[in-house]
Amino acid sequence: MTRIGIVGVGAIGGTLAVSLHRAGHRPFLAVRQPLPQLSGRLGDAEVCFDDLAQWSRPDEATPLDVLFVATKAHQTKDAATWIERATHGSTVVVVVQNGVEQEARVRPHTDASELLPGIIDLPAGRTAPGAVTLRRAGRLTLPDTTAGRRVAALFSADDPWLEAHPDPELEAVRWRKLCVNVISGAIPTLADRPAAVFRNPDVQDLCRRLIAEVVDVSTAEGVVLPADVADTIITGFAESPPDALNSMLRDRRAGRRLEGDARHGAVVRIGARHGIPTPYNRFAQVMLGAINATSSRQRQPQLG
Repeated sequence: MTRIGIVGVGAIGGTLAVSLHRAGHRPFLAVRQPLPQLSGRLGDAEVCFDDLAQWSRPDEATPLDVLFVATKAHQTKDAATWIERATHGSTVVVVVQNGVEQEARVRPHTDASELLPGIIDLPAGRTAPGAVTLRRAGRLTLPDTTAGRRVAALFSADDPWLEAHPDPELEAVRWRKLCVNVISGAIPTLADRPAAVFRNPDVQDLCRRLIAEVVDVSTAEGVVLPADVADTIITGFAESPPDALNSMLRDRRAGRRLEGDARHGAVVRIGARHGIPTPYNRFAQVMLGAINATSSRQRQPQLG
């Protein structure tokens, strides 16, 4: 059986673990405190697993066939020892993180020859350690390569919780997700308001400007997104439940570090390489960074 591991068992990693268990696997979970069980809820459906394989210290980890890195992007260095211990040259590492720099972010911490971006669309939350709740089924998009198809095959093809599939248009999926990311987190977090903030016309105009910069940069990178990408994304947020809380806003209210650099910083960095100005994303990057720098809460390293 394929030896699989997950570093970062939060909402994303927990859902991956649930789906892999449902497909008959028993992935190793890298956790700082052992989980009593792993559970998931989607609508009226619930599943629970208590036969868990867990590593509570990095020195317990051994090389795997496939490793999912599902920490927040800024937690990658905190997870570096886990990644190093759980991989070798033939391990397939799937980086399920936001942004468009997944492979570069993890590459310094492994000698694995296969690093794959995993682009996930998953409205899920962690309600307790090892417990996740999904608002709807998720989708994990992988490269349409031999390794990507191998990873997709680990999941049940008919799993109603999470669909995993390879896509030859992965780069378009990745850049569209970044268009989502540059408004989904920063706007509610800087306003300290739930999703109702997206119904404000002035906020919608700001969202269009943030997304327009991503579109300009993606075009320079050779990825052309649909002309209506901004309107489609903004309409989706405006029509979401008005009291919905984004994960970044939850992190700010809890005093946790915010994932601004992987989202806005990526737009700024890549834009600079092409000589494209990105003032709106630069503003968001600076403001989220300032919140991180001035937080008075003592943060502990987290895995997810």
